[in-house]
Amino acid sequence: MIKRERYKIAYVSSVDPSDATQSSGVYFFQKKSMQEYIGDIETLGPIHTSSIELLRKFLKKLFKNSPKKYDLSHSVLISKIYGCIFSRKIKNDKYDLIFGDRASTEMAYIKTHTPIIYSTDATFNAIHDYYAVFSNLARVSIFEGNKIEQTILKRASAIICASKWASDSVIQKYKINPQKVFILPRGANLGTVPERKQALDKKNNICKLLFVGTDWKRKGGEIAYEAFLVLKKMKIKVHFTIIGCSPPINNPDVTIIPNINKNFEQERQIYDKILRETSFLLLPTREECFGIIFAESSAYGIPSIATNTGGVSSAVVNEKTGLLLPISSRGKEYAMLIKDLFVDKEKYNKFRQSSRDYYEKYLNWDSWSRKLKIIIDEKILYH
Repeated sequence: MIKRERYKIAYVSSVDPSDATQSSGVYFFQKKSMQEYIGDIETLGPIHTSSIELLRKFLKKLFKNSPKKYDLSHSVLISKIYGCIFSRKIKNDKYDLIFGDRASTEMAYIKTHTPIIYSTDATFNAIHDYYAVFSNLARVSIFEGNKIEQTILKRASAIICASKWASDSVIQKYKINPQKVFILPRGANLGTVPERKQALDKKNNICKLLFVGTDWKRKGGEIAYEAFLVLKKMKIKVHFTIIGCSPPINNPDVTIIPNINKNFEQERQIYDKILRETSFLLLPTREECFGIIFAESSAYGIPSIATNTGGVSSAVVNEKTGLLLPISSRGKEYAMLIKDLFVDKEKYNKFRQSSRDYYEKYLNWDSWSRKLKIIIDEKILYH
C-alpha cells in the first residue's frame, strides 16, 4: 500500500452510521472525524436482508426452550452471510483500507486482500460472563463468539482498542501480536464543545449530580440515588438529574429526562445546558466497556465519580479527572467522596481543569483520528 495524504476507506457497518443515536453516536462522530483527517470514507451499510432476519428468527426459535442463551450478535452463520454481502460490495471498488468498529460479526469473513483496521471497546471474551446479557450462554454460542473474535483479530492489520482493559484481552486471551494492537481512547460525541474558559467557568452553590444511561440497573442507578439521599441528609444542597431512563422516583430535587435524541438541535441544546451546570457525573456502573459519557463530561470540565470496572479507568483517571470506587461500594461511600471534593473548592477546581485537559489531549475524535492516521502511515503501510 502506498502512503497517501488521503486514503479511500470502506466503513463496514450493519447499521446506519449517520444516525447519531446509534451506539451513543460513536459511528457518526468517528466517521465524521475520519473523513476530515484520514481520507474519503464510504459507508457499506446499513444492511437489511431477509436471509439474516429469517436466520435470526430460526435461531431464536431453536433456543427458545433452552436453559442456556444463544447470542445472535455473534453467530457464525450470520457472520458468513455478512461476509458474502460485504465481499460483494468491496469487490467492485478499489479501497486502500477496510475499517469497522465493534463489527467483528460483520467483518470476520469478508474476502479481501485489502488491509483491515478493526476498532473495538471490548472482546467477546471480555464481555462474556461480565455483561449480564452475555452470561448463561450455550456452549456453542461461546465457541462461535470466540471464533468470530479470533478470526477478525488475526486478520486485522491493526487493532484499535478504546482501553487497556480491551487491549489486555486482545493480547492475553487471543494471543495477538502486541505490535499491531494500539490503545486510542474514544472521543466525546458532541456537536459543539464549549471553549475551555466557558467549560471551567462554573460557580455552583448547589451540588448538581448527573446520571446518564438507558439501563438504570446496569449503570448503578440505585446506588447513585442512594448517594443523592445521603448528601441530602448531610445538609448538602444537591440536585440530581437523570437522563436516558425513567426510574420510579418522586422527589422535588430530582429531574428525570427519559430520552435525549442528539439528532435534533433542540434536544442537543438541552443536553448542553445540563452539562454546563453539572458539578459531577455520578455513574456507579456495574458493567462498562468504556463510557462515552465520561469523555463528554470531561469536555465540560466535569469530574466523574464512577466504578473501577471494565474499561472505565481509560476514560477516567483516578484522583485526577475523577474518582473510581470498587464495585462493592454503596451510596454512602460515593456521597462521602462527593461531599469532600465539592466543599474543597481548590481541589475541586483542579479536578475540573484536569478533566478538561484529558479531554483536550485524549478524549476527542480529532485526536483519535490524527493518531490513527499515524498508525496507518507508519505501521499498516509496512505490514
